[in-house]
Amino acid sequence: MKAKMLCVTALILGLLFISVHHLGYPLGYDLFTGVGIPPLITAGNTTYHLSTIIGSLLLIIGVYGTARLFEARYPKIMSRLIIGCIAYILVFPWVSGQIVSLVKYNTSGISSVAYSTKDSECRFQTIESRLVADCMLNIYNYGNEHQITIRPVDIGFGREHVTLEPKEITVEPHRRSLVPVRFQSVNLVDVEGRGMKKHPAVEIGLHDHWKVYRYPG
Repeated sequence: MKAKMLCVTALILGLLFISVHHLGYPLGYDLFTGVGIPPLITAGNTTYHLSTIIGSLLLIIGVYGTARLFEARYPKIMSRLIIGCIAYILVFPWVSGQIVSLVKYNTSGISSVAYSTKDSECRFQTIESRLVADCMLNIYNYGNEHQITIRPVDIGFGREHVTLEPKEITVEPHRRSLVPVRFQSVNLVDVEGRGMKKHPAVEIGLHDHWKVYRYPG
């Protein structure tokens, strides 16, 4: 009985750690962050998702162990476990989005909105010594808010660090929107050129509260 519980627990935890939710990154990242464990490890220039590594190992152990324990009674359990895990991983982004939208449907404030780096990008160019960023930003408005203030952060252009002016944008309640926004740098820049940044980090402000969203990768 103890072995069965351990294998099933490993299977469930493995699925939770590696499943990518609707914001485009693994749920394990949030779970590790929530309990104070660094979810990322860096070796040289490479960053690894600790939650995904541990989750993958747990999933392999859980599937193999569960199959071995139950194969005498259910000969096809291995293939069905694998199919079930794949199906779960595929539907989890949609399910997680629906659950969060339902839970936060009547909320307001900074917790009622979120930003996903998935499908977001900014294209940069210099115009009259200022950096201009034309961005498409993936915004989730779960609750009742109608406007937010937003700006990309961690912007480097050439060797310069650039601060962009925040913009107030309109967002529809209870909807995901891919919002086009043009930003302009606060400071003048000495270099000219063009560029593009995928998965830009942004800062969102609402009712004097601010939150930064970065791509965890």
